[in-house]
Amino acid sequence: MPSHRPTPEQEDAVAAFRRGDDLVLQAGAGTGKTTTLTMLGTATRRQGRYLAFNKSIAVEAERRFGSNIRSSTAHSLAFKAVGTGSRSGWTGRGCPR
Repeated sequence: MPSHRPTPEQEDAVAAFRRGDDLVLQAGAGTGKTTTLTMLGTATRRQGRYLAFNKSIAVEAERRFGSNIRSSTAHSLAFKAVGTGSRSGWTGRGCPR
């Protein structure tokens, strides 16, 4: 845990993550999301996922949050689910056939 005292909301999030509850952290810029996710990553070895706005943020998050928190963009997560050989006609090149 960081050297500063967590807020009650951060303590609640860490406790929920330790229990295995599903969590969604949604807040504005500068409100402590990154600090909270760092706390979650160090509080337990439970697996988590962080969806970033762009690849550079996802790469930075991978470095900061620890190996148990996977970081990606929403686009890359969707692409992994659909892939390039989908029967739906997706070619993997920007638009369906």
